[in-house]
Amino acid sequence: MKELLPFQVDDDFRDKILFRLRSLIEDKDFPELRQNFMVYCKNMMNISQAAKELFIHRNTLIYRLKKIESSTSIDTKNFEHCMMLYLVLKSFDGVKDRY
Repeated sequence: MKELLPFQVDDDFRDKILFRLRSLIEDKDFPELRQNFMVYCKNMMNISQAAKELFIHRNTLIYRLKKIESSTSIDTKNFEHCMMLYLVLKSFDGVKDRY
């Protein structure tokens, strides 16, 4: 069921979100930022656990999450904001030509 969630987002809504996320998606570091954010979510928004799984220092992860926040105006400490961003970014799974 969780695999279906990203595809249940209405196209119009997804287009509006993608417009707001354009600066993040067009960032040269998007693949890395996306992957770091997804691991952060997978680890229940626990920075220390996510950094450990990513084999990076926790301050590096904090810096990357702040970069996402500054380019999207999304609060990565807010579950609801993270859930919305997660659903949109999850739809990029397996799609290499978008970034």
